[in-house]
Formats: sequence, structure tokens, C-alpha cells
Amino acid sequence: AYELGDKFVVAHLKEVKEKGIAPLEQVKDIVTSKVANEKKAQQFTEKLNAELAKTKNIDQVAAAVGTTVKSAMGVSFVSGYIQNVGVEPNVVGIVSTLKKGDISKPITGQAGVYVVVVDDVAEAPESKDYSGTKQQLDTQNRQRAEFEVFNALKEKADIQDNRARFY
Repeated sequence: AYELGDKFVVAHLKEVKEKGIAPLEQVKDIVTSKVANEKKAQQFTEKLNAELAKTKNIDQVAAAVGTTVKSAMGVSFVSGYIQNVGVEPNVVGIVSTLKKGDISKPITGQAGVYVVVVDDVAEAPESKDYSGTKQQLDTQNRQRAEFEVFNALKEKADIQDNRARFY
């Protein structure tokens, strides 16, 4: 028990997980959920492919599979984020390769299966001044170097840092 002012916290050990490959019983729910999602995505992809073979009209495809078309502005390869959808790096990567008017094949993302039509492409403005980008990269490299040095020292010292489990 820990004392926090006039309150007490009582900790209770619920489970001990051994180092190495977890037994099936510990990961069964996680595996079952992932397999179910993959199967759903596969079935939805098959439905979308069947509809795309009939028509290239995105509204008709959406209606046939019981969904609606949503628009997203400003999709950029740099962000990985799609307005009204969320973080979908697979979708953003494929969208970045499409030209105006192109319709994608079904794309399995983290939260669903998507078919994308590109309405417009905005070219990135050409830049003459890269000082801001240079400064950002220098800062990132400096932070990365500090992180890597710390990890190398920790590894050489054979220290196990378990603070994250408690704080």
C-alpha cells in the first residue's frame, strides 16, 4: 500500500507474464479479434471488387455495399491522417500515387476497407528557402543521437528500466 496524503492505494498483482512467447490462453482474445477483422476486411474487399467490376462510379459502389461516400480535403503523404477517417497510412500512401480522377482498388486500412477517388491534386509549392527544414532535421537528429547514446549506455550497463510499468 502507498500513502498519498490522506488516501491509500492498494496494489494487487493480477498476473505474472513470463519472458518469451506467450501461451495461447494469454493472447487468444487478441488473436481472435485480429483474425476476425482480417476476415471481415477480406469479405468487404471481395464485395467492393465485385461492384468495381460493374461500375467505376463511387456513389453506386458505396450504395451497393451499404455505405456512403465521404470527402476528405488536404490528404498529404507527410501526415498519414485523413479528415473524417483518422490515421490511415496505407490509404494515404496509395492516395499519394493516384492522379486526378483515378479510382483505387479496395485498400485495407487500420479501421476499415476504403475505395478512393481523387477529385483534385494540389502540387506542393516549390521552396527556395530550406533553412526551416534544415533546422527541424538538425533538431530531430540531435534528439535521436541523445536517445541512441542513452540506449547504448543502458544496454552496455545491462540495466532493465521497468519504470514505465509503474508510472
